[in-house]
Amino acid sequence: MRTSRSTAPFRSEGRHQRNGAQPAPTLTALLDARWAARDGVYVFHRDGQPLGIGAVRSAWKRACKRAGLVGRLVHDLRRSAARDFRQAGVSEGEIMRLCGWETRSMFDRYNIIDEADLAAAVAQRFNGKQTANIAPSTATPDSVTSSRSSS
Repeated sequence: MRTSRSTAPFRSEGRHQRNGAQPAPTLTALLDARWAARDGVYVFHRDGQPLGIGAVRSAWKRACKRAGLVGRLVHDLRRSAARDFRQAGVSEGEIMRLCGWETRSMFDRYNIIDEADLAAAVAQRFNGKQTANIAPSTATPDSVTSSRSSS
């Protein structure tokens, strides 16, 4: 992150200002601390030089391993956020603004709906409350196709 300004750039410019979103307080505190402690123009650096993509990927991979989440991608967080916001009752328009999506097709791409979501919707429609707690399916498209063709 390059800048010659004396204030933290993530508070006053860029996409967060345009869509009205602000980082979570703990993230803001981390960024403020890194900004104050920087030596040079980069907030995240190694000896004043920007971190390379390899270093970032390596750190992510180590963090996922320590958390027991091997194989996760940074981008998975975006999908999880969209789903969590939707399940919390946040409107689609608000989710789109928070996540920086300008088109409905981008929202649809990240908005994952599974069998548990569909069962809850049916239960809510017919008796006004959720009564079904169905775990996500472990069926694969091949197993569904083969079970249909065998009957």
